[in-house]
Amino acid sequence: MRAGVVDRLLARLDGAVAPIWVTLLVELDAPPDVAELRRAVRALVAETPRLRVAWLEPQGRWLEVPRSDAQIEAVVEVTPAPMPFAEAVRRALSTGVDLGGDVPLRMRLGPVTGGAAPWLLALQLHHALGDARAFGLLLERLFSHMHGEARGPGLGAPALTEQRALAEIARRLPLLVGAARPRRSLLARRGMSLGRDGADIGAQTVRTLRAPFGERQLPPGVSPSDVFFASMLAAVVATEVGADDDARVRLRVPVDLRQALGAPATLETPCSALAVEVPLGEARARLADPAALAALVRARVAEEMRAGVPWATLLEYLTLCRVVSRRSLRAGARPGLLDDPRAATLVLTHVGDLDRYFRRCPFAIRGMRGHTPTWGATSFTFRGVLSVNIAAFEGLWGERRHRAFAAEAATWMRQHLGIAAEVEG
Repeated sequence: MRAGVVDRLLARLDGAVAPIWVTLLVELDAPPDVAELRRAVRALVAETPRLRVAWLEPQGRWLEVPRSDAQIEAVVEVTPAPMPFAEAVRRALSTGVDLGGDVPLRMRLGPVTGGAAPWLLALQLHHALGDARAFGLLLERLFSHMHGEARGPGLGAPALTEQRALAEIARRLPLLVGAARPRRSLLARRGMSLGRDGADIGAQTVRTLRAPFGERQLPPGVSPSDVFFASMLAAVVATEVGADDDARVRLRVPVDLRQALGAPATLETPCSALAVEVPLGEARARLADPAALAALVRARVAEEMRAGVPWATLLEYLTLCRVVSRRSLRAGARPGLLDDPRAATLVLTHVGDLDRYFRRCPFAIRGMRGHTPTWGATSFTFRGVLSVNIAAFEGLWGERRHRAFAAEAATWMRQHLGIAAEVEG
């Protein structure tokens, strides 16, 4: 049960800026059967050893511990009194977890006012235990239990252990000589900094941009992920009006290593991150061409992948976890968001299509939003809609700046793709 590479870093950083949840905010016309949901959660925890682990900081490792019925029951939390939608979201995102004792899974259900639907179900997995794709697999399994149809083993142990990471890095040592250059380091301080309203880092906030595709086809060579990356670049261009053309927008793009690892259905975060830079002038020159604008990101990600940079970044993670104390990591987390220039301007993650995970969902879903605690954005497609979830922190971005950034992305989609995107939240 040694910690995975990314797992250890996330466990040590949890709560330094915010609780590190992977969150799906599911809007419902009617609540699911709570007793049935709790029964399925008990079955899920019983079959998934990784949901029964505790993080022991002195040893720097995960250890499986017994879970009482009360601890498992606490995963599903019901709020009987209605509350404003925004307040329900704030509570879900800001409530932490004790990785040394609690089940790292949360489901918060309650009636809301002012939302698109009368009920909100916040589904959350701690990011140290799994990423969005692992969470999707876990939810797929949960729904099978709710139907009484779960067959075979549950999700397995992590494939990207520390030992496996070191072995994969060793296999690529000649390639990594160039990939490990300082300019490619995840923590290298380069690139322009986004404008901000202040230096106070408060509660997490999220604005969701819904872009329905319907029967309309995207232009040739343009995928939903391209729309996401291109619209984020367009929003930076529109909001950073005073920035010079030579300024570089620095993006941090997580990449999934499951295919390279041959990983089965596991509960983990088998990701590395790429720091890619896009000259602002190049983005400005391509605003009218969605495919060309998206290619600015796609080409740079492909170049970094070919150079083996994700494996060099894993080595960087491993080194940090070995030589930097937990206290130092946590002490640098908040100042790191305010650095000028910042190590990463925007953290951008496209999760992909979520429909496959919700085919057996036993309750009707009106809409869905997502969130990870970054200054950046995540996106996914669900039932013909691209959801772009733009995350920030109160104090860094006020409501006006946050909404303006999302509105500029929506405007670009309407003008250049004919998509009637709307901003919510």
